Amino acid sequence: MRKMICAALLILTLPAIANGPNDTGRSEYRLRSLASAGFDISAQGLLSVALNPNIATEFRAAAIVELGNLHQNDFVDPLATLLTELDNDIRVSALIALRKLNDQDAVPHLIAYVNAGNDTGSTAVALKSLRSIGGEEAISELLNVAQDVQRPDELRTYAVFSLASLEDSHQRSEPRVLKVATQLLSDSSVAVRAIAAHAIVKTGGQPPTGLLVSAVSDSQVPVWIRECAADDLRQIAGRDFGYFSANSFDDRDLAIMRIKTWWAEEQSKSYRGQSLEQNR
Repeated sequence: MRKMICAALLILTLPAIANGPNDTGRSEYRLRSLASAGFDISAQGLLSVALNPNIATEFRAAAIVELGNLHQNDFVDPLATLLTELDNDIRVSALIALRKLNDQDAVPHLIAYVNAGNDTGSTAVALKSLRSIGGEEAISELLNVAQDVQRPDELRTYAVFSLASLEDSHQRSEPRVLKVATQLLSDSSVAVRAIAAHAIVKTGGQPPTGLLVSAVSDSQVPVWIRECAADDLRQIAGRDFGYFSANSFDDRDLAIMRIKTWWAEEQSKSYRGQSLEQNR
């Protein structure tokens, strides 16, 4: 369960409409709300509500997300037309619906959104959708965003995390993903360096343990990335240091002390081993 904490904290940073409890329960609630308001909840009825700008946003947003749950390719293009609306909730709902359709035809629309200069929050949702759908085009775009120093660091970290958590393990372990993550270890952004270290762990590379240790205690690193680093260190060390962002300052400081003590011991062992080899 702990390995999901960093992902959960990242999700909390995204627009509220993209978050929530069990999706099955939310889907039932959305459909009940639409039906209670007198709307037709058939596929065509939902589409009519979604595309009607004269209907209240809350109902349109509900209908849009439910179209995604129908998993019908025919809805990709109509949903894509909503990505240019002024209402952010409508755009984010369309991004979520396209992710739920899980269709490669949605990828070009998502890429266009990422490059259209939209707000960071909704663009991050688009990156999450690209991660979920995956494929050659999606991975290439995530790599582009990760390496683009003209982008906000926040978006670049989301892109790197998306690469590290691609749902297809074969895609996640592609050599180009590890290559870019390794290059980003020397990035000017401390947050990008930290999430790149996490990506290397997740893609099967040699763990940059020292960087992960530094990231856990660095206040310039976003909380969710520190959680990722702490989870990586737990896996590397084979022990739980007790680091959790919800803990008190004292408890977090104690956990950081345990991590640093462990790392110092590991470095000492390595140094002694090298010395013995040289003296043989």
